[in-house]
Amino acid sequence: MSLIMTAALLALLGQTAEMALYHDGFPTVATGSINVEVRSLDGIRKQMQELVRSDSAVSKSYSEYTNNRGKRSLNASYEVTKSSAIPFMDEIGRMGRVQNRNYSDTYNPGQNIAAYQRKLGAYRQHLKRLLAAPGADPDIVSLLDQQIQSLESQIESMKRSLASAGDRATISVQVSESGYNQPSSLP
Repeated sequence: MSLIMTAALLALLGQTAEMALYHDGFPTVATGSINVEVRSLDGIRKQMQELVRSDSAVSKSYSEYTNNRGKRSLNASYEVTKSSAIPFMDEIGRMGRVQNRNYSDTYNPGQNIAAYQRKLGAYRQHLKRLLAAPGADPDIVSLLDQQIQSLESQIESMKRSLASAGDRATISVQVSESGYNQPSSLP
């Protein structure tokens, strides 16, 4: 493999981050979180299950903890439509005293499909030129072919992700009994 061809290939491969950051067409990613303090977790799990059913939320994760003083906390992650994210958080907030809450709908430059498609086109053109040149190095051809296959797979994955998550928000929920986060007294 010639030094010039290797340098050109590495320069081409290194453009991913730049291309993803500076082009239009970025999708948005919506996330939120809410922490609520309650007197007791008794009955809260059932209230949350009813809320999830009524809001068509999808439960992504759920866990419960008990600290060394017997205070309990539950953590959960839900996927809801973006339009129902704030009302969903409002309903959870009604279960107790809201400690903190946030929601954001931000651009995600890592999902810029157009940039990846342009990069894929550049790789295909480079591969075509390599194959047309006499004495093309098989290692470079193989490496470039692998990169093309990887980009094709990434693009398809991004398309599936956008199709399913374009109008979805992920909401993280923590509901803790009063005093759960207070340090225990020293002896």
